[in-house]
Amino acid sequence: MRPLSDVDRQEIATTQINEAEWREATGAAQPFGEPDFTLSERIGARPTLEITGIGGGYFERGFKNIVPQKAWAKISCRLVADQDPGTVQKQVIDYVRQNVPAGVSLEIAIPNNRVGAPAVLVNTDNPAMQAAVRAYTHGWGAAPVFRREGGSIPIVTIFQNQLKMPVILMGFGLNTDGLHGPNEHFDLALFHRGIRTAIHFFYEIAKI
Repeated sequence: MRPLSDVDRQEIATTQINEAEWREATGAAQPFGEPDFTLSERIGARPTLEITGIGGGYFERGFKNIVPQKAWAKISCRLVADQDPGTVQKQVIDYVRQNVPAGVSLEIAIPNNRVGAPAVLVNTDNPAMQAAVRAYTHGWGAAPVFRREGGSIPIVTIFQNQLKMPVILMGFGLNTDGLHGPNEHFDLALFHRGIRTAIHFFYEIAKI
């Protein structure tokens, strides 16, 4: 795993997340994670392991005095630069197997035997990234700041490996747009600025 340099941390600090606003937006009582890292660093630049689903026993309305026979959990991991998905998957599986209580059987299911995808991190001084900076400056009238984002788009890794060139992801929405939610929306003014930015990006990238 690639450690965060002082320059990395200074860059991330320019878009520091307000903890009170984060709690209000997420409904969480407090942030979790590594205490030696800021909230922005934990969200965008540190690896995670999440339990995305858990179940077992009687879960309908009311109460039943039973001893559950089975329980299950779904786990996912978000990786950062220089982490190998296969290695991380094996580490998680080995840890779980080593901590199974006596008398309990364990079954691990991996959907479609997928290993996952490595993280993608493009240097901010890369010529293609700087072309994007100039395009944003043209489209929005101000230079952008860089923020790491912990998303999962495995095809980006494939594109980058096959094409042997950096993949630049350009976003134009806001955190309040309800991404992937039932009330997802996108402001038309941002849409039009995004069009101008994208057009200028092709102009800038052609000069490299």
